[in-house]
Amino acid sequence: MLRTTGSTDCRKLLRIHVLTVLFIALLFCSHDDALGLVIEGLDSQWQADRFETPTFQSTPKVAGSLTQVLSRAESSLKVGNWAAAFSYAEYVLAQDKDNRQAQLILELIAALGGQQNTSLDSDLFQGDEAVSIYVELIKAIRNGQQANYEEARTHLQNASAIEPDHPIVLFYSGSLELAQNNLDQAEKFFLETLTTSPEFPPALAGLGRVYRLKNQTDKAVTYYNKAIQAEPDTLLYRQQLIEILKESGQDLSLIHI
Repeated sequence: MLRTTGSTDCRKLLRIHVLTVLFIALLFCSHDDALGLVIEGLDSQWQADRFETPTFQSTPKVAGSLTQVLSRAESSLKVGNWAAAFSYAEYVLAQDKDNRQAQLILELIAALGGQQNTSLDSDLFQGDEAVSIYVELIKAIRNGQQANYEEARTHLQNASAIEPDHPIVLFYSGSLELAQNNLDQAEKFFLETLTTSPEFPPALAGLGRVYRLKNQTDKAVTYYNKAIQAEPDTLLYRQQLIEILKESGQDLSLIHI
C-alpha cells in the first residue's frame, strides 16, 4: 500500500498545504496577515495522513489504473481538496512522466497557491482540447493575481464554455469578483459553487467574507463555521471568525470546532 510516510512525500504535501493556506490568506486578508498565518501554520504540528492519499496494494501495471488515479485527482480538485489532488497527480507522473493531464493538474494547484512553475509559452499549455479547461483556469488565475481582471475573465469564460459547472471555474469567478469588491456577483458565484460541491471550503469561506463585508454578521458566522467544519486545519477561517465575533461582541463559543 502506498502511503505518504516518507520525509520527501511529507514535505511535498506540506508544501502544497501551505500554498493552499497562502492562496486563501492572500485572497481574504493583508499581505502581512497572510504571511503570519503561513508561519503559524508551519510552526504547528501537521500530519500528512490527514489528507486522503492514493492507496494501492502494488504499482498499477495497466493504463486503466492510471486513468482511475487521474479521475481521483480531478474529483479531489472539484471538492477543494487540493492536497489530495496533488498527491494523485504526482503518483501518475511517477508512472508516466509525460502525462500532460497530470502535469496540468499540478500547474493548476501551483497557480492556486500563487506559484508560476512553467511559462505559459511552453508546449504544456498548447493544444489538446480534452484538458484545455486546466490551461484556461491557470491563465485566468495567473492574470487575476496580477490584477489583469479583464484578461482573467476572458479565460474564465473560455473555461466555462468547456465545463460550465466546474467548481473551480465558479469559485475563481467569485474570487475575481470579490477582489474587485463586486459583492453581489461574488456571492452569486460562491453559492453556485456550493450547488456543485456543497462542502467546497474556499467557497464557504468566500461567502463568509462576502457577508462580513455586507455587515450580515449572522450569515458570515454561519459560513465561516461551515468552512471550519469542512477544513478544520485552515487557521485563516478561525482567525476571520474570531475577528467577526469580537467585532460584534458575540461569544467565541459560537466557533464550531
